[in-house]
Amino acid sequence: TLSKGSFEFEPSLSVFSAKRIFNTDGSISELNSENVQSDLVFRITLGLLDNLEFGTSFAPGLDDIFIGSKLSVIKTDKIALAFIAGGSLPAGNYSASDEADKNALYTYSFGSAVTNDFSEIFSMDSYISYTKVNGTTDFNHLISYGTGAGYYFTELFQVVIELNGFHTFNGSFHSRKLSITPGFTFDFSPNLGFAFGFQKDIAGVNELDGLSYFSAFTMSF
Repeated sequence: TLSKGSFEFEPSLSVFSAKRIFNTDGSISELNSENVQSDLVFRITLGLLDNLEFGTSFAPGLDDIFIGSKLSVIKTDKIALAFIAGGSLPAGNYSASDEADKNALYTYSFGSAVTNDFSEIFSMDSYISYTKVNGTTDFNHLISYGTGAGYYFTELFQVVIELNGFHTFNGSFHSRKLSITPGFTFDFSPNLGFAFGFQKDIAGVNELDGLSYFSAFTMSF
């Protein structure tokens, strides 16, 4: 968690492209056309207390606003445990032409995150969370999870690899996906960091099989 009174601002860009889909039995089929999605998201986080941070994230179109918090409950030299909770609200900022397809979705989530610092240059992070989705959608329940390892080759340059996935369900319908994400972080200064990576889907059911890349600048004050 951020220290009390500190502040982070982070713009991030991600692009996802898929030409295949994971079928109901997990096999892969080709799509008739390429599916491409891109997102630009801004995150703002504030340290309210030394063990509590609160933040929000949103896209430039302000269709939805996401809010979240993180409470640190255990913190030692080697391990840290935090509880996370948040949700999203529809902002309603969409054009009349989109109104017929627009469904107001309200979500709330909770989970936990663990950090293991094995040394000054090697660490691992893991998380798991549950999200309830209220509104007209293919699914109403989402479980997300992941684990990642980071190794600092220099004082400023860190190589990271993550394994993450999710499972959605709603009655008889369900979908899931597992992905691997290699990337790196670089600290330009104590107040400016950069992250870049690729994510490749490796297994799934009823989900697109694609490749994405992302980048983010984290500015702290």
